[in-house]
Amino acid sequence: MFPGKMRKGLRALLLGAVIAGCLSARSTFASPVLSPEIDVTHNSTLDNQQLLWSSPGIVNSQSTLPPDHSVPDYTWSYWGNSDPIINWGFSASSPGTYDVTFILPVVGGPYGTLKNQASVTVSDGGPGFDNPTSVTNVLIDGQVPSGTVIPGVSLTGDVTAPDGSFPAVGHTYGPVTVIQSFGSPASMAVHLHFDLTSLDNDGSAAFVGQLSLQPTVGSPEPATGALLCIAVAGFVGMGRSLRGRPTA
Repeated sequence: MFPGKMRKGLRALLLGAVIAGCLSARSTFASPVLSPEIDVTHNSTLDNQQLLWSSPGIVNSQSTLPPDHSVPDYTWSYWGNSDPIINWGFSASSPGTYDVTFILPVVGGPYGTLKNQASVTVSDGGPGFDNPTSVTNVLIDGQVPSGTVIPGVSLTGDVTAPDGSFPAVGHTYGPVTVIQSFGSPASMAVHLHFDLTSLDNDGSAAFVGQLSLQPTVGSPEPATGALLCIAVAGFVGMGRSLRGRPTA
């Protein structure tokens, strides 16, 4: 057994270490991050949107840009949070080449699993001219961090809707799951590329998808870790209080 003064010293050191560890973990979890972002390039014209967190750690935004003869070229929706997960949607009605990137800052880690999934629906307004609508050269990448393509999470495929097709032709890509160490990346992103062909200008393509990072098995998320630290500190304090009570 340790002498009374030594026991008190050891308890103080343990409590100090727990608190220091909690403060360190909390400061990492609460560190400032950049805002979410979406970049849309249509036929070499770039539109960049810096988005805001609608509430702490959550972005929820949508837009129709730009108008062309009262018909939108494209629309997008983006809902994501720093868990981290990106839910996204993108619809195009103007022919051409599209490159779309949804970027989300990432908080915490380590993460070990990246899951990518998406689907597309192609429509053609015909009939009349026997010109189908097609999406080709489809590529949907999962990136961690943004700009770094992870092998195995690229989703590819082409879809054609016959002239005047109804209902629309649907297609699903994935889901694809990759398990490897991602550490604590600063960001993640979905990159969508496709070519839309509609000779009658009466077709459209609508994509929806989700990209998610999941914690390494056995590693608590930052918020969970902070709660564990508080619990341990409480147990240390409780033990000190109980030892000071007289026994029955």
